[in-house]
Amino acid sequence: MSGGAATALIFRNERKATVRVYWVDHSGELQNYGDVSPGDSRRQGTYLGHPWVVTTEDGTGLVCFLPTAAEATAVVR
Repeated sequence: MSGGAATALIFRNERKATVRVYWVDHSGELQNYGDVSPGDSRRQGTYLGHPWVVTTEDGTGLVCFLPTAAEATAVVR
């Protein structure tokens, strides 16, 4: 998993509970990048080829995202 060009993801939480955002590092380990409250969004700088995982606060997996060349919104429902 090597990084490509710089880009960004906007994580938008449409759930009724807080979600947790993780980057999956080059060793496959989850690196916590913080929480997004219900109804909130957060822009996260990243690179092509860097996977992201969103979970509930207790760690239940919800969705995975891979960045695109253009800034994109990752909607969590």
